[in-house]
Amino acid sequence: MLYSIIGYVKEFVANAVDENSAVPSDKKDLASEATTAAVINGFREHFTSDNISGLTDLFSGKGHSIVDSLKKAVSDTLTEKVGLSTEIANSISTSVVPPIIKAISNKVNDPNEKDFCVESVIGAFIGEKANKKGGLLDTIGGFFG
Repeated sequence: MLYSIIGYVKEFVANAVDENSAVPSDKKDLASEATTAAVINGFREHFTSDNISGLTDLFSGKGHSIVDSLKKAVSDTLTEKVGLSTEIANSISTSVVPPIIKAISNKVNDPNEKDFCVESVIGAFIGEKANKKGGLLDTIGGFFG
């Protein structure tokens, strides 16, 4: 499950960064990596067993505070770590976060996706940390070489 979520994130991020002509060519890879890490770290922060109601709201289209928090985290990361302007960083976060949430929400709400539910999404984040040496960050690191 965690790999599926990271795959969704990487796909949306790569498309958004590649299609954004305002991102300098020499910063596209770093922007993609930083954005992916910011989204996954934001998920890790919010996708907890203590936040079931927030996640239920998120996956039913009402979790605006989580979406806003994720967008801010992405924008901040892109300005601080990649050196992009606030305007470019905000455009990337806006083009990345809502579609990612929508894709995951569609999976969570699809009755044919028996293994994809709020509990399994939470478990992907808190369970991986418990079952892997370095947890989520090692898993993310594996995707970047």
